[in-house]
Amino acid sequence: MDLSSDDAADITAGAGTAVCICTGLDGAGVVVSETYAMNGLSLQAGTQLFSRMLNMLALDTGGNESNAGAITAIASGSATVQGRIAAGDGLSQNAHYTVPLGHTLHADQVELNVVRNAGGLVPKVQLLIEAKKPGLSWVSTFSKSMDASVENDLIFPLPTPTKETVFTQLSDIRVRVSTNQDDTEVKVRLSGVLIDNSV
Repeated sequence: MDLSSDDAADITAGAGTAVCICTGLDGAGVVVSETYAMNGLSLQAGTQLFSRMLNMLALDTGGNESNAGAITAIASGSATVQGRIAAGDGLSQNAHYTVPLGHTLHADQVELNVVRNAGGLVPKVQLLIEAKKPGLSWVSTFSKSMDASVENDLIFPLPTPTKETVFTQLSDIRVRVSTNQDDTEVKVRLSGVLIDNSV
């Protein structure tokens, strides 16, 4: 995985972030990570192989107290984006997650925020959370529709444990959102407890 920023301040002794840690899964589904010394706009090459990127974290920040620019991780030798930290966010956000080998995820809550950025018709938003165990098809585990007049924040506690909220090792989880209107901003957070099966 190779990293770079779109702001020269993300560098050692700069105003942005000097270090970024990428965490993901290797080919066997085991959690691995790699630390990158940021060098602004210059691409920093990594050596760790990832089969899935779980998150990126910006550390050692300067005067900005966060990453100055957007930090992007691409697959080595290609331009395929694997992860991204938006400017000032400090942590990446992903719509796809794989439960690590030897772990079980108990999902307990879904948070949904919808903002209508411009005038026009009230958007209708459809949220769908799906999961897939190795070798099987995608299955819907949570679905919700809502209308958003200006801004809506909704929190949905999930019943647990049920087959829809317990995800076994190497299960893929994805969040899909659709809306029938332009200029609609949707944010979704799925939270839960990751359990080490060996404990």
